[in-house]
Amino acid sequence: MKKSLYAILFVALSGLPARAQKPDGFEARQQAAVAQNPPGVHCVLRLAAGKTRFQQGETIRVTAEFTADTPNVYWMDVLILSRPVAFFEFGRFHAAPQEGVSDPLADYPLPKGGGFSGGIPNPVPLSDKPAELTVELNRWLRFDRPGHYRVYATMRNRVLKRSKPQISFAAEGLPVASDIVEFDIVPTNPAWAQVQLDAQKANLASDLMLFDPPRSDAPPQEGDVRWLNTPAAARPIIERMSRNETPHRIPDENVLAWQPALIGYPDRKWLIEEMRRALARPDCAVTQSFLETLALLVAMQREPCPAVLVKANADLPVDVAGLPPELAQADANWRRRSYQAKNAALASSWKIAAQSVDAKADQPRIHTLFSLLALGWGGLLPKEDEAIVVKLPGLSRQIAPLFDALPQNRSGPLEHLIRYEWPHLKADAPADVLLATLLRLWDKQTVPQWGPRYELSNDILRRIHELSPEQGRALILKEIANPRPCANGETLGILPDATLPELDDVLLANLQKTGADSETIMFLIERYASPKILPQLKVRYANDIGRTACFFQSALLAYFLRADPDYGVAQIERALAARKETGCYQVTLSDVAKLEMTPALERVAIAHLNDADEQVQRNAAQMLKDYGSPAARTLLHAAAPLHP
Repeated sequence: MKKSLYAILFVALSGLPARAQKPDGFEARQQAAVAQNPPGVHCVLRLAAGKTRFQQGETIRVTAEFTADTPNVYWMDVLILSRPVAFFEFGRFHAAPQEGVSDPLADYPLPKGGGFSGGIPNPVPLSDKPAELTVELNRWLRFDRPGHYRVYATMRNRVLKRSKPQISFAAEGLPVASDIVEFDIVPTNPAWAQVQLDAQKANLASDLMLFDPPRSDAPPQEGDVRWLNTPAAARPIIERMSRNETPHRIPDENVLAWQPALIGYPDRKWLIEEMRRALARPDCAVTQSFLETLALLVAMQREPCPAVLVKANADLPVDVAGLPPELAQADANWRRRSYQAKNAALASSWKIAAQSVDAKADQPRIHTLFSLLALGWGGLLPKEDEAIVVKLPGLSRQIAPLFDALPQNRSGPLEHLIRYEWPHLKADAPADVLLATLLRLWDKQTVPQWGPRYELSNDILRRIHELSPEQGRALILKEIANPRPCANGETLGILPDATLPELDDVLLANLQKTGADSETIMFLIERYASPKILPQLKVRYANDIGRTACFFQSALLAYFLRADPDYGVAQIERALAARKETGCYQVTLSDVAKLEMTPALERVAIAHLNDADEQVQRNAAQMLKDYGSPAARTLLHAAAPLHP
């Protein structure tokens, strides 16, 4: 009887609705954050390829999918830079349980403020179709022990309320929190780890950019050892830091992408000693990035961020640029100590590398010399340190016969050395040695396919002419006669000669050969041709005024003005009147004046101060301001307010 009663009671109770389970603290915090989302805005986290089981050290790619119930009310900022870049960071991730989870960059001294150069994409409208952002979770969370984990994300500068798309700023962002994603971390399989280590060579040589991978469906690349956090994985990353081909003024994005793996390495003491040992190795090129990363690690070890500041920064919304007043002074004091420790560590490592440079192999030696000089010349080392100051001239003399072996990539070490650091090098190294190296470099130059490739050739040719005007003149004359010169017109125009009549026929013949360098050839005609070829140019271009490319036309008009002033003025007036096919008339006066300023051209500009076209008026005023005589500038000040 009793058993039957229990059975009836069980059946009756089983029909009752289940009581809702009270959320734990982690879920409660996530739900409170989601409650702050803009109305109808949702964010769902999705693991790449639906994977929910990862080994320790495996790359975990997470995609945040943003949707909105009402389309075109909210917009999502799509620009994202990989952590630890402070500007346009993704947001924050929160994990449970917290035991065994750490933020690998929690004590990284992020710069206060910041900026971004380059094209910034417009936000995209949110609708019921997901808008995606993909990041690597490993940059925010390091899982130091196996287990089952739950994670959600919070962002404060990602979603905006706008009536139309436009570039956004963090202060305009609305708070958004995601749902919770769950996954398991299992112990690292040694066989799997070895496969990654074996494949690392190709991966380390690839272009790993600052931006996180944009494709949410792409699996992590095999050989990605950044998050393994073992000595076997750290050593090749250290090697990658010694292959930087970009000078300090333009940080190598590839290096910046690898650096977080070293900053977040659990055993910093071992890592610092390993990098210090590499400083003196014959096969290690000591780059600026290598030295600065080592100095940063040493500073973080010697002056760790106080725990109260780590917690305060973790609790601070990512877009808030300030701590509570009671912690602001403590933060400033720590940053000052950290900066001093980094400078001291940088100077110490610089000296070790300088002492060992002679023992390095050829290519590592050249890169090390460049890095040591660039840091010493760039003012990043203590100026009062005599051991560094006295070493620089000797390093300059060492690199003088070798710098032609530096990489010739754009904005690379060679361009940096010849363009920006040349005064230092010239002051310390023998001129004949520098000249011999530059001449070898010039012999390697080839005709570029487009403009930017001219820059290094221009620098080399100018430095040769600076060291040896006679040899430089011979090379310049040869290039002036070349139908496809290896330098631009501005560089080839540095000779003191007013004209070079012996090159008239050559320049005219080169101009008749169509090609990408016709503007350079016309510039050289304007610069050096005598009036002898004026009749041929009149016939060839009589009907082209107002139809050709602006720079080409300006050079042609400047030549006309020099060879036959009356004819030149007439053609300039034609160009100013030709306002249908191109917009060159708007800048003709200033562009011609840059090449050939004459009293006749000044009179033309004065006459057009009251032109019917406002842009022509402004251009005439600007030309007189920049190139006019004192009398013309006086007249300009007395003109209408349109000509400030």
